[in-house]
Amino acid sequence: MKRSAAIATASAVATLALTALPQGGADAQRCVSGANVRHQVSTFVHGLHDEVQSAKTRHAVKTALVESVRAARGAKADSPHESRGLGQEIRVIAHQLKDAKDKVTHDALVAQLHALQDQKKASRTDREDVQALRSDLTRLAHDIARKADTPGQGRQVSSFVHALMAQFNC
Repeated sequence: MKRSAAIATASAVATLALTALPQGGADAQRCVSGANVRHQVSTFVHGLHDEVQSAKTRHAVKTALVESVRAARGAKADSPHESRGLGQEIRVIAHQLKDAKDKVTHDALVAQLHALQDQKKASRTDREDVQALRSDLTRLAHDIARKADTPGQGRQVSSFVHALMAQFNC
């Protein structure tokens, strides 16, 4: 019961903040800032404490969600130094991926890896890159939703991730 309330509260707050924006083609779509995305993702992941018990896995989920939004929005390494830093992060994640013990951890690390690789490459983020990021996050959301106690909690996880992916277009 307590877990249900925590997920419902975190998911509702985060989804409300992300989806309370107009969704229109011709209208200028308002987007939340990167800081707001990080805050909403942090709130959401905090609510997953019972479903995702490992702190390392929750950190991987949080980082995967935030970095995917950054990559989809076109964030790129601005300098050779930053590019080298991304390369080091990619190597660390690749090493962690070998040791992933469960599907949520594995898929979170894969999503994070793809997002960082996209940020490191010099070319523009194209439609295929964004589709790959969407696929990674959809897979991750599905894995987390399967761990939820009730189908309603699973739908809340999916709803949050779907609302987060709407921020890719900003």
